[in-house]
Amino acid sequence: MPVVRVYGVNLAYEVHGEAGPPLVLTHGSWGDRRGWATVVSGLARSFRVVTWDRRGHGASGDRPGQGTREQDADDLAGLIEALGIGPAHVVGNSFGGSIALGLAARRPELFLSISAHEPPVFDVLEGSAASEARTVVERIGWVNERLAAGEMAEGAALFANTVVGQAGSWESFSADAQAMMIRHAPTFLDENRDPGVFALDLERLARFEQPALLSYGGASPGYFARTGERVAAALPNARVHIFAGAGHVPHRTHPGQFVEVLSAFLLGQPGVITR
Repeated sequence: MPVVRVYGVNLAYEVHGEAGPPLVLTHGSWGDRRGWATVVSGLARSFRVVTWDRRGHGASGDRPGQGTREQDADDLAGLIEALGIGPAHVVGNSFGGSIALGLAARRPELFLSISAHEPPVFDVLEGSAASEARTVVERIGWVNERLAAGEMAEGAALFANTVVGQAGSWESFSADAQAMMIRHAPTFLDENRDPGVFALDLERLARFEQPALLSYGGASPGYFARTGERVAAALPNARVHIFAGAGHVPHRTHPGQFVEVLSAFLLGQPGVITR
């Protein structure tokens, strides 16, 4: 598998498709580039798709010491520059969306567009929405306590059942999906020890003029909807889409719908987008 050396870390990546604009898919926590497998072939019909493992995930390396989300954003920038594919369409799911948004605020010239599904940038919320987000941050704190105690499987299950799902969600995951989450649990703990893990500079992001798509699942907890709407409102050229019946990972659970919506947005044919 090819790798690029970025900021002292080897980042593993794959390229799918030979024609079309570059499209970089950035995964969230607990997983790696393989999480996009259900949508890669559909997207590769129109785009040159790059999937990659973030530091501390999959086949990529890591560096000792406390990491930050800003380092992840720098890695994304370094990947785009090393492959010579900028500006590119950039898609991020969950924490991958937070990374992409943070980079868009700092390096907009690297982007043709940005798409983010349920980025956990809860610090942007105010009032009752912020109170709702404090509940999920508290739940993530419980997860971190389990992980810090070395209870990786228990922490992963707690995250699945209380943060992005409900009681019984963990049991619905395949054995491979559970094993992947457990394997990446230490990196999740490291990510959440970053004081800026839930932050986003909306004032700086508001200068991002390229097309943006914020999405959330109709079956997801409400705080993801509030966060997505708040980020979209700060952007001058943003649209919002609700994946009906989907949750935190629509590219896995509703791959056909995901490819249709994302392709329509990126190709400037947003008829299937909610608003």
